[in-house]
Amino acid sequence: MNKHDSERLTGLLLARGFALSSPENAEILIFNTCSVRRSAEEKFVGVLTYWRKKRANEKVLIGVGGCTAQKEGEKLIEMLPGIDFVFGPNDLSRVPELINNCLQGQRPQISIEGKSGVELFSLPRHREEKFKAWLSISSGCDNFCAYCIVPYVRGREKSRSIEEIVTEAYQLVKDGVVEITLLGQNVNSYGKDLYGQPRFGEILQAVERVPGLKRLRFTTSHPRDFSFDLIDIVKNSSVICPHFHLPLQSGSDRVLKLMNRGYTQKDYLELTQKIREEIPEASITTDIIVGFPGEKEEDFKETLKVVETVQFDQAFTFLYSPREGTKAAEMEDPIPQEEKKEWFLELVSLTKKTALERNKLLIGKVLPVLIDGESKKGQISGRTATNKVVNIVDDNFLEGCRGKIFEVKITAAFPYHLKGKIVFD
Repeated sequence: MNKHDSERLTGLLLARGFALSSPENAEILIFNTCSVRRSAEEKFVGVLTYWRKKRANEKVLIGVGGCTAQKEGEKLIEMLPGIDFVFGPNDLSRVPELINNCLQGQRPQISIEGKSGVELFSLPRHREEKFKAWLSISSGCDNFCAYCIVPYVRGREKSRSIEEIVTEAYQLVKDGVVEITLLGQNVNSYGKDLYGQPRFGEILQAVERVPGLKRLRFTTSHPRDFSFDLIDIVKNSSVICPHFHLPLQSGSDRVLKLMNRGYTQKDYLELTQKIREEIPEASITTDIIVGFPGEKEEDFKETLKVVETVQFDQAFTFLYSPREGTKAAEMEDPIPQEEKKEWFLELVSLTKKTALERNKLLIGKVLPVLIDGESKKGQISGRTATNKVVNIVDDNFLEGCRGKIFEVKITAAFPYHLKGKIVFD
């Protein structure tokens, strides 16, 4: 979501006559922040401090946007002196105005009301990749999970019309996009506010029919709202990628209730089992929080049980991070942090093991891979339809291969990536 917002902000500024620059030479430095976890905020503070010191003797405007900016507002300027303008995720359209005001000596500038009157979805975009695109189908969230600050900083869920989404998909493909990711805080509840009932399945089928589209992805799903008919839609499609990101967060019914997640362990296991049965080649990834307030060791063991049962292809694991303003931040939390860290390491070890076992099943198979970059070692890199990273062992770098799909034979498996060789006719 933040990456897409950055694309919007870049597109807007380019359209207003600004130009991209390196941080070393820029006249304006803009930081787009995330507040989902404390670690993201700490990273932002570290990066901001570094560049503020490095450019201290130069005339550089510093702006901060995103969810941390929305959450802290004017306090952010008090906490981190030197910031010239602050804007929330729903105030992107006002950034050129804020910059102009700063240049005229009106500092600091703060815009976190979200009342610009300009539709966020209508802003121009400067995509990171010509062949891949995010396509927002909604913004905001109505779930109010006990640990999550997102509904408070991004607002309530607001869906776009089906016609508007499909029109944008046609334009993206016309512009050379081969892979689209439908984006929303909870894609499965898409349309509730607009049509009175969820219509996400309809959106998937409408976008997959766009001529020329090779791959269609979606994120993020909520297990409570994920209907079984979506499994059939993915199963019967040659365009929709068989990759399901289903945040578990906890395997304990007691903790799930405290989190306000709206499903049980049994519900989650039935859903993932159905996916495994109907689409054996599908990948299932997840998010898991360790050390939620009040979580006990027996609760944590329930999470391990689910991980063992589902055999996730990848899991994004996090130590619980208190977010001021959420219900969880007010809960009693008697478990020592050191014990939570031990649980966390145990979980990471298990998820790494299941990911490796799942990846080993692919050795010897030939899979279509969309080339999208290079690995850290300079090898060609791409992703399978199931969103697995493949580093391609090939002595001859294929000129102009980015954005194209090649058949790749998998030769080796690791927990977080695969290796393979391109199969030429």
